[in-house]
Amino acid sequence: YKTLAYEIAEQMDWQVPDCCVLPVCYGDALVGMWRGFQDMQAFGWTDRSPRMIASEIYGSLSTALQSSSDVLPDMPSTNDTVAKSTSATRSTFQALSIIRRSGGTATVVGNEDIMRWQQRLAREEGLYVEPASAGAMAAIEQLRNSGKIESTDKVVALLTASGLKDPAATSAVQGDLLMIPGEVDAALAVLRKMKLIPE
Repeated sequence: YKTLAYEIAEQMDWQVPDCCVLPVCYGDALVGMWRGFQDMQAFGWTDRSPRMIASEIYGSLSTALQSSSDVLPDMPSTNDTVAKSTSATRSTFQALSIIRRSGGTATVVGNEDIMRWQQRLAREEGLYVEPASAGAMAAIEQLRNSGKIESTDKVVALLTASGLKDPAATSAVQGDLLMIPGEVDAALAVLRKMKLIPE
């Protein structure tokens, strides 16, 4: 997971974002990414580390942060989340510790916002991400609206996996996925017939 931090810094010309927002289950990626940023700072490659922000489903980290507790509660599971890969009801102390050390936060995102962002990323960016990944975008939106992320902040959202990891979640929202032929001309003909692209 440290490699995530190295790749982000390299792509940003060795600048560090103000915050990194990740979908979190137990927090392994969040912790690993933070360690990568800490390494680069120790090497003198960068001058700081970002705030680490968790997008979570049930709110174990959020609850611990609000109560200033080191004990992460086991949250009640509703089993109806679309973000299956981040649906643990309790995160880890190491994730909580890094969020605190980095000056970050955690926020809970719901199904409606997750699926809205999955659709938006597909429509506007051509990215078909798994629901948990879309949760990172929903978290950014919440935190921007509350002022916890400023309009001038440089923010990196980690999109962790393809929507093909869980296409059933997408199908439940938009119906069956469009099947098109693998041959280019035949695929274009289908898309034109459905008026999804111009004639």
